[in-house]
Amino acid sequence: MLTRVSVTPNRWSERPRVLIARPPNTAGGPLERAMHQDFEVLTFAGEVHAIADAFVTAGADLVVVEMAGDGLDLEALLVALREARSDVRVIVVGDHLSDEAVLAAVLMDVAGLIVDPVCADTVADCVRQVLDGRLALDQRALRRTIRMLSGRLAGVEAAAHKLTPRELQIVRLVGAGLLNRDIAGRLGLAEGTIKVHLHNVFHKLQVRGRRALSEYARAKGLV
Repeated sequence: MLTRVSVTPNRWSERPRVLIARPPNTAGGPLERAMHQDFEVLTFAGEVHAIADAFVTAGADLVVVEMAGDGLDLEALLVALREARSDVRVIVVGDHLSDEAVLAAVLMDVAGLIVDPVCADTVADCVRQVLDGRLALDQRALRRTIRMLSGRLAGVEAAAHKLTPRELQIVRLVGAGLLNRDIAGRLGLAEGTIKVHLHNVFHKLQVRGRRALSEYARAKGLV
């Protein structure tokens, strides 16, 4: 159920309507109180597609996604919101957001991003910036994600110097958890051919066994 919070007039010619979206069974509080003076605030806690439906129903100008634990698939939610309305403006807020979550948010063109906000007023100020047409992305989180991407690129480059393109492709699939028969089906090769490639990979990378190869793939950012 959408919950509406009372508002007072603000500096915009039209009163902005902000939807605060959260994982199921998550209570609100400080964020609503920090924003209710400037915006018409609606809150909704639910699954990905329920949030997207609530966004359409509310006719919101902006969505604040408040992440909490593993209660929401952020990438799936951003896709669902974009499908619901291509011009949606989204701000993602969360404590301890992973580099992967930050990267997904940036690649999905979020308008605002705050990791480990100091207080609710920080988020409210981010909302004001985005509604004024600015991009408000957490610089510390961006720098951390860029470092992660740089490390992955270095790992891919190092592996590419040792492996053929086909071998690198197989290493990626092993790192993703696929079995030989699944890899063979994915690549249109015989299972015996996959075994031969893996034998060569083990020798080139000096790893012993499938588990070690999977760990190598993750450590090098190949997955």
